Amino acid sequence: MSIEREHPKIDNVPIQQTEFPHIPHIRYDRYNLKRNPFPGAVPCDNIDFIVERGNEVRDISWTISSALEGISTHSIIVGGYGNGKTHLLRYMEKVLSNNKLLAIYINTPGESFKSLYCSIIYALGQAFMKRVSWSYLGNFCRRELGEENHSYVEHNDREKICEVLNKDPYNIKKLVEEGKILLPQLINEAKKFISSRVLLVDFTTAFLHLILKEYWFLAWKWLCGEDIPYTQRRELELSMSITNDERALRSFLSLKKLLQDLGYSLIVLLIDEFEVIEALPMRTKQKILNEVRHLIDLTPSGLCILLSCAPEVWRSILSDYHAFTERFTHFIFLKPLNKADLRKIMMTYLNKERITDPPNEDSLYPFTEDTLDFLLRNGMRNVRQTLKLCQIAVDLGLKQKKERLDTGIIKSLLSQLPSLNLSSGEHSGENFNET
Repeated sequence: MSIEREHPKIDNVPIQQTEFPHIPHIRYDRYNLKRNPFPGAVPCDNIDFIVERGNEVRDISWTISSALEGISTHSIIVGGYGNGKTHLLRYMEKVLSNNKLLAIYINTPGESFKSLYCSIIYALGQAFMKRVSWSYLGNFCRRELGEENHSYVEHNDREKICEVLNKDPYNIKKLVEEGKILLPQLINEAKKFISSRVLLVDFTTAFLHLILKEYWFLAWKWLCGEDIPYTQRRELELSMSITNDERALRSFLSLKKLLQDLGYSLIVLLIDEFEVIEALPMRTKQKILNEVRHLIDLTPSGLCILLSCAPEVWRSILSDYHAFTERFTHFIFLKPLNKADLRKIMMTYLNKERITDPPNEDSLYPFTEDTLDFLLRNGMRNVRQTLKLCQIAVDLGLKQKKERLDTGIIKSLLSQLPSLNLSSGEHSGENFNET
């Protein structure tokens, strides 16, 4: 069902769209493109491709493979700002998540382990957590009914219900809605079982309340680390909120245990911009490093952490916090662009938005081959800056009706934007013709 947007109003009087200046339509088809293929400041959320600039994907794959064998293994991705760390992590999030792995991208570690935990829950989202809660309840019900009869299911329905739950434990939601399972009795039994397996009993209570219409929102707020008033906590039978790093750590470990019971053999935490901890006060910085180290020590299996960090901050951590860095076994360094890398990256972005396949000699169209040196020089071998120049060049080229984009044209177009601070054409000794 589509929802039409209403026209904006001032004092209940509709504003006609004709009162706004006309917004021109950019004809990207003139460059054989559906849209501008190049990202601006940041990559999109859903990245399904990567252009390797070395062995970074292979090295990460080794880390994941090692962790899948049962021993938690962790890696650091080191690279300058704009060199592709976020793109790499987003790509790994896309390709890793399946029935055995759960990859969770976190854009920053925050100022404490509690904030990191909250980011993990928000990244998983309400829909996922509700489904996990129902599925866990379905798994529990299936296992219990296979052993003996229970008061929450009619005896005659037991075999049929087991058959339905064997197909998908989430089917228990439909069975409850149809009245074939008495939910209150089932929850009471499940709570006893789950509480014996997790480190935080309150987590069990909130986790199971996610499936109850009248309580799911409060339960979700509690799981997200929000401070719930005492009267509301009492209603949900929760003793206290997640108020500190210790409770946050115990909550995460409880979640990991429940996900492991559901068949997720590995949780991969993709933590971006770890360098933000450098701006924290010394004691706060040391505390979050200690908490992450504590998490690693408490999870000898089933966990893989991939951190991305700027080189200068990583050097500082490496020299001052040996107890933290020695927990990471693999180190992946992202190198600056070279000419061969840039050609592959530009072709990949362009081909994703092509209307028709170009001839081989025009694989960079609308760009010409000679633009690679110019873009490398003025993008300072930085992926983000170089792709930003490509994005601007495409739009300006269409605006001024340029059929192709060679070095002279791009330099002329970009010179209209003095904030870019383009190179005069010579570079201090670096050879940009390397492959």
